[in-house]
Amino acid sequence: MIPVKSDNVDDPLADAPTIDYERAPFYPPIYNEPDVIFSPNDIDFPPNFKTKNQVLEFLRNCENSIHLSTSCGMDYHSSVFIKDLKPADACCKILAKEGKLCHDLTVRYILRFSKFHYNREASLKRSDNVWKHCSIVANK
Repeated sequence: MIPVKSDNVDDPLADAPTIDYERAPFYPPIYNEPDVIFSPNDIDFPPNFKTKNQVLEFLRNCENSIHLSTSCGMDYHSSVFIKDLKPADACCKILAKEGKLCHDLTVRYILRFSKFHYNREASLKRSDNVWKHCSIVANK
């Protein structure tokens, strides 16, 4: 990790280290799971997403449109779900291009359906910080 000081006071991750590493490709397994119908009052997904498969289809379209590399995906995942880290600037530009809805739904989908158990409150806070940071980086 490379410590980098930012001059932007609005950046919540200004003093966080930036991830800088190379890893072997990581391809998560694809699970054949039944669809899940969301309640109309679901807190994670907007009302126009009525099932888990609708969210998955939307997220696949997001992923296909931005072509996120494995290392950027790991940056993103670590920064949101593990600890306060800054994704690399190049990854931030890709994430910002993805759009806020893709970002938010990705995080909420992982929190809801992942086989791993992450701290929801901390992850949502880090998710907001990552989005704010990447928006700043993308608009430089």
